[in-house]
Amino acid sequence: MSCAGMIKSVNTSVACQCARSANRNSYQKGIASEQRAVAFLRAHGHIILNRRYRTEFGEIDIISIQGSVLHAIEVKNRKTILNARFAISKYQQSRITKSLYVFLQDQSVDFEDVQLDAIFVSSENLCFLENAWYVDSCDDFSMMTCS
Repeated sequence: MSCAGMIKSVNTSVACQCARSANRNSYQKGIASEQRAVAFLRAHGHIILNRRYRTEFGEIDIISIQGSVLHAIEVKNRKTILNARFAISKYQQSRITKSLYVFLQDQSVDFEDVQLDAIFVSSENLCFLENAWYVDSCDDFSMMTCS
């Protein structure tokens, strides 16, 4: 193998190691953010029913109940709260909503209302946004009451 081929091979290996390290670091930050979110929710009277609930459609970071309200909560960690706010796409909202529908079919949870919420985390702040998005119609989520 030529020296140029060896250098290229080494650089690719280093790039892969850096990518794996960055992915691990992002994963660890996500876990830490979720732990902060859970502590916040518990301090505000939420009972955590599930964490990282996975379905064929996607994942809900936290499912909790507070009083008679069931909360499906997406947690986003970014450098700023504003950046975190814009990190939840319409596509991701749809996947979370569909996953919540599956959860409601699988579980027997007593509740009167459902909220789709978000918690935005930065290194210094945590912001809880209730009703971060709504279901577009009853067809999208037949378990909810539409007026």
